[in-house]
Amino acid sequence: MQAYGQELDGIVAWRVDDNMIYRSNHVAAGISIGRSRLTVDVARDLVIARDPAGALLQQSRAELLAGASPVAAAPYMAMALQLAPRYAGPWGNAGVCASGTIAQAPFGPWAFGGYPRGMNKAWSVTASRRLGLAILGVGLSIVGGCATAPPRNSGNICQIFDQYPGWYSDARATQKRWGTPINVLMAFVQRESGFREKARPRRPRFLFIPLPRRSSAYGYAQAQDPVWKAYRKATGRWFKSRTDMDDSLDFIGWYTDRIHRELGISKWDPRHLYIAYHEGIGGYRTGRWRHEDGLLETAAAVDHRAREYGAQLRRCR
Repeated sequence: MQAYGQELDGIVAWRVDDNMIYRSNHVAAGISIGRSRLTVDVARDLVIARDPAGALLQQSRAELLAGASPVAAAPYMAMALQLAPRYAGPWGNAGVCASGTIAQAPFGPWAFGGYPRGMNKAWSVTASRRLGLAILGVGLSIVGGCATAPPRNSGNICQIFDQYPGWYSDARATQKRWGTPINVLMAFVQRESGFREKARPRRPRFLFIPLPRRSSAYGYAQAQDPVWKAYRKATGRWFKSRTDMDDSLDFIGWYTDRIHRELGISKWDPRHLYIAYHEGIGGYRTGRWRHEDGLLETAAAVDHRAREYGAQLRRCR
């Protein structure tokens, strides 16, 4: 049995203490027993913060909700939504808050009416924007140094999963959902991004002037903007990221499943799956790829890597 730390990517809470802004996240313990991967939450009381806004909102909307006071919590909830409109926590609390105040007011960031004591419109328009920018700057400076590094040995799938056990769980879940083998999924990621979470195509240059990238491909799977949008719409996975391994593997599984259904290519045929993945389903149908030597060589390399990964995976302990 092996144990290792697992730091959650999401931010649990922000707080202010002596004019300093602090970010709180959460660490759990991962347990590896054979090929099973388990997560043990060593601090369950911190996963969902009771006062995520802390001093930023002067009083805790979560404490007011916990005390069955949704009407009192409503204005604090509204401010939290303005400060962090894309953060899931405030919206979740807003749903609880709205369910308790639906008879009194319509739901919306400012539909609850009123402002917390000591807080007025002038503060909300000016100070909240400045505070939001400050939080964003601090957050980016912190997160910027926490990117997931590529595996130390990307040629050995056993060592990849030893270093990142969560990736094995992600790949296994994708195989179960879409039917694309784990070794094929990982071979695609290795080829597309080299396991670099923020991989992008290089910018061409004219003399010393950088020009626009020729493609919107991004992340582990190098998914382009249009097909990533189609994936999110088709699966309902709107809050997903191309820099997340779980989401990237699921995207590859979804798209290779489409390739299989529309082109009849076996999910155990990495060579032709990759050609269709690279060219798109319409591009594959044209047959032009048969005359592209570079693409055929790349597809052969992906096929070889997938078969190597498959053989290694059968021997992993």
